[in-house]
Amino acid sequence: MLCHSYEIPVREKSDDEIIEEIADVQQVLDDLKSQYGITDLQVGEVQAAKFDKKGGFSDGVFVESVTLPESDEWVQYYRNAPEKYPEMTNANQTGVKG
Repeated sequence: MLCHSYEIPVREKSDDEIIEEIADVQQVLDDLKSQYGITDLQVGEVQAAKFDKKGGFSDGVFVESVTLPESDEWVQYYRNAPEKYPEMTNANQTGVKG
């Protein structure tokens, strides 16, 4: 799914190409919902709650990395989920700095 989602917001693509990419991502989402027995209503409720808490992506703004002092209370939170928040080092500049 990530490979499809990375392909969507490319400004050089035509509207038809963007619609095709969105259709691919939507198919993946529909298949996942079906596989796990998740309804559109369930997704909508969680989506609304997350939007209220964190906002959306309509402005195209997202966080690529975070730099925190070692003493910050969030450091352990991020380190507890390295698959989601990989730690950046001088040799590896692809995740969250601790």
